[in-house]
Amino acid sequence: MAEKGYNLRRISFSEIREIGEENSDKGGVVPYVRNGVGMLYANDAALTSILKPGTPYIIEECRMALVRQGSASVTLNMAEVKVEAGSLVFIGKGCVVQPRSASPDFEIYGMMVANERMDAAMRGSGLLPLESNAISVVSKASREQCDFCYRLMGLIWDTIHMEPCPEDTLDSLIRALTLLYLKSKPPQGNEDSTGAGSHGRRQMLDQFIKLVSSNCHEQHGLSFYADKMCITPRYLGTVVKQVSGIGAKEWLDRALCTRAKVMLRHGGKPVADIADALNFPNASFFCKFFKRLTGQTPMEYRREG
Repeated sequence: MAEKGYNLRRISFSEIREIGEENSDKGGVVPYVRNGVGMLYANDAALTSILKPGTPYIIEECRMALVRQGSASVTLNMAEVKVEAGSLVFIGKGCVVQPRSASPDFEIYGMMVANERMDAAMRGSGLLPLESNAISVVSKASREQCDFCYRLMGLIWDTIHMEPCPEDTLDSLIRALTLLYLKSKPPQGNEDSTGAGSHGRRQMLDQFIKLVSSNCHEQHGLSFYADKMCITPRYLGTVVKQVSGIGAKEWLDRALCTRAKVMLRHGGKPVADIADALNFPNASFFCKFFKRLTGQTPMEYRREG
């Protein structure tokens, strides 16, 4: 969802196709987009042409990836994450991703699924609306899981090349692959989910992150998120700090600052309009907020890019 009419920085299906055409003679990118599915193989050099290191991206369609070799560092929903060979990565709509660095031998097979396609594939699974929940999973898979994932992606590749494309078969394969990713996250213990055990606290943090991803552009106070979770702001702050090591207000400020960075670098709107879109009282208040978090004024940050 685009907030108040501005265009978030994203990689769309058409952009994937264009990037593939531009790099077809260089190797490293093999994209194919059809029937609401985009698939590509990319190495480090190719990924750098698609995702600029240090730039935050708002994910608008689900992404699934299998890391074949090498490693990379990314910031995912404000948390630092390292992926390496054998990692399964699922990134749902609403997540914020900021690439950091990758090893020279980094290789990845990736797939993006349009929201309508994912909705059809997951109907009846109990996981809807999957594409709007800012779900992310990064897990180290077994060789068997990786091989199975690779084969499923190959079947999806073959299916979208068929004439005509069998829609029901495609949906079934996407559903199978999605469930493989979502169920690959290792268990975090046997504690209850009421908030008393560590697993329950982790669930609370996940819920908080999802709410922040969807609402930070309009809601800047912790009381809104605490009310949504039916807990007090103080308890929310305590749990978020215990689980993540970062205070709840800092989480919220980081997410809001990331949205601001996206708009400053990729929207072209005046600072006053950005301040309004992000629900600040005025441009001066927004500038003070941005400088406190980044050490730069909004215009300094924009010129640097």
